[in-house]
Amino acid sequence: MGLKSGDKAHYYRRRRKRNLRRVRMRALRAELQGRKTAPPAAPPPQPA
Repeated sequence: MGLKSGDKAHYYRRRRKRNLRRVRMRALRAELQGRKTAPPAAPPPQPA
């Protein structure tokens, strides 16, 4: 893989942003599920 230095920063920034969004969505979904069934201290495990 030959990434130019400029591409690398762009790639990492985009990947981190995408990761952040996925983690936030998962946390939000867990919170919504937990509010219905369990206390928010112990959210149900998410199916991978």
